[in-house]
Amino acid sequence: NGLSTIPATTFECTPVVSTIWLDNNNLTELSPRLFHGLTELSWVDLSYNQLSRIDPDTFVGLGKLRSLDLSGNNFTNMAHVAPALASLPALLWQRLDENPFVYLGPESFPSPVMHANELDISRAHIRVVEE
Repeated sequence: NGLSTIPATTFECTPVVSTIWLDNNNLTELSPRLFHGLTELSWVDLSYNQLSRIDPDTFVGLGKLRSLDLSGNNFTNMAHVAPALASLPALLWQRLDENPFVYLGPESFPSPVMHANELDISRAHIRVVEE
C-alpha cells in the first residue's frame, strides 16, 4: 500500500475490529481520533511507515490493546512516543526496533511500557542513555 494519510473517521463504523494492519505505508502522522471507539482492538501494526511522533491521545480508550508494532519508523526520541503509550494498561508486546533512536531518558518508559512482557528496541542508533 502507499497510504500517506488516513482520515480520522475511517474506523468509526467498525467498533468490533480487533486487529488492524497498516504496515508498509507512507504514514507520517496519525489523527489523534483515528482509533477512537475501537474498544475491542488488541493488535495494531504500524510498522514501516514514516512516523516520527505520536499524539498522546492516539491510543486513548484502547484498554484491550496488547500488541503494538511501531518498528521501522522514524522515531529518534522515545519522548515522542511514550506519552501515547501511557494510556495502554494492557500492552504486553511492543516493537520499536529499527527506529533511529538516539536518546533514551527517564521519560522514555511510562508505567505500561515498563510492565510490557516484550519491548524490542534493537537495531537502533542509541547514543545517549540517561537515568
